[in-house]
Amino acid sequence: MDLSLGGCIIKSETHVHVDDIFYLEIVVAENEPPVEVAAMVRSVSARGIAFKFLRKAQEDKRLLTFIQSHSGATSSVLSKAVEPIVTGSSV
Repeated sequence: MDLSLGGCIIKSETHVHVDDIFYLEIVVAENEPPVEVAAMVRSVSARGIAFKFLRKAQEDKRLLTFIQSHSGATSSVLSKAVEPIVTGSSV
């Protein structure tokens, strides 16, 4: 739904709790492996699950480049371009 340097909001049927930690896989390019980021659940609402990245997105050059290239994009464009996946295992 939304992606920034600090975190993201995703739609998921996975049951999570605030402060759970997950590894998210974010697809930034069709022919490349996904970017894996550790993220903590900050809130859960009707809009989705809000995650805060545990490491700054600036540390991952591929993710930083993707976010910068879509900085003027709407959430609907990002939601089609980025498919974060909750891997199902919390740490």
